[in-house]
Amino acid sequence: MSDHDDDVRAARVGAVPEGPVAIVLTGAGARGAYEAGFASSLLPRLRRSRPTILVGTSAGAINAALLASLAHMTADDASRELVERWQRIHKEMVLGPVSLSLLRAGAQYIAGLFGIVDLNPMSLLDTRPLLASLKSSTLIDWNSIHSNINSKIIDTLAVATTESNSGRTKIFYQSHQDMTIGSDEARAIDYVRTRLSAEHVLASASIPVLFRPTRIGAQDRGPFFVDGGLRLNAPLAPARAFGAKGLVVISTDSRWYGASAAMNIRRIPTLQDHILQILRMITSDRMVEEVRVLLEQGEESRAAGAIPIIFGGPSGQDDVGSVAARAVEDILRGTRKFKHIDLRLVYWLTSMSPYSRPDVLSYILFEPQFISAAIQAGIQDAEELIADHPTESGLWRVLSEKFARNRNRPPTST
Repeated sequence: MSDHDDDVRAARVGAVPEGPVAIVLTGAGARGAYEAGFASSLLPRLRRSRPTILVGTSAGAINAALLASLAHMTADDASRELVERWQRIHKEMVLGPVSLSLLRAGAQYIAGLFGIVDLNPMSLLDTRPLLASLKSSTLIDWNSIHSNINSKIIDTLAVATTESNSGRTKIFYQSHQDMTIGSDEARAIDYVRTRLSAEHVLASASIPVLFRPTRIGAQDRGPFFVDGGLRLNAPLAPARAFGAKGLVVISTDSRWYGASAAMNIRRIPTLQDHILQILRMITSDRMVEEVRVLLEQGEESRAAGAIPIIFGGPSGQDDVGSVAARAVEDILRGTRKFKHIDLRLVYWLTSMSPYSRPDVLSYILFEPQFISAAIQAGIQDAEELIADHPTESGLWRVLSEKFARNRNRPPTST
């Protein structure tokens, strides 16, 4: 096949989608601020392909709900408001006092071990403030969400959760379209049509161990759900099931696997390093694989129905962690550290490995300094992408063209 044929095929696969576009937002705790920044810069550029299918996991579910609540605005106004609402977020809106939460969980665990009380800890942290924030119209206006769906401004809003005990992915969705989606047994995904609420978003963001599971349904009888990122951090298959003809994927993780050459073989990995590795495997590896599979399908099919993808995210694994490191250094500088007792405690608890500490902290660092810096990092990465590909069609072509070039590049000798 000639280079000309490759270029024609890449252009066809990466053309501006003719049909509904989905935005898929991955989970990442406080790192969701980076996604908000990236989306705020990218979405106004998609004049002909503004997403109407919004699918998210964990912090991505918060961003999906935020975008759905702002969908009646112009893209420029919605983008500004998205950033402003993230900039309002602070730790007290998400978590109760960390020191008290850890003491309570430890006391419950010890009491349970000795049979003093039949009460085992459900989490290390108290996320009751997060539920109150998700219900507040100052963060997410649920009346606007329902109105935007009913008026067909938005086709579908969906959040991914993981059902406790069964481990199956449950996609809770609300749509104006008359559709029923059957279970995907190959991926253990079930679709539940419902009227979405703050509880569904909280369930999607309930990081196991750190956050308590969320019950959905009848009180005292409904099942419990935890973070959807455990099994499906990048819900690409659900987005396609909802009829998406193009995918905008925004993540706080790179689209590339880590490189062996970047590792320090002289440093013995700690328990904390392994926790970070598990987090990356959960949040990133499956997304990398699924994006690659979709690109391969588009490359091999040569079909007009192949799904083009725009991917937004950092270039390296540690980029967002570096933002967190600088923010923490600034927050705890000098006498400021005495105003941040909880952060000092968490900083100390993660001190066993300075290498992995910034990335681990970035998931729960709901401090204004980090949120603002993460937003700006997302905006900067999006602006670099747009500068290199200033047209809407160019944005839709870039990923497929890069994939075609890399696939046809001859292997290097070793």
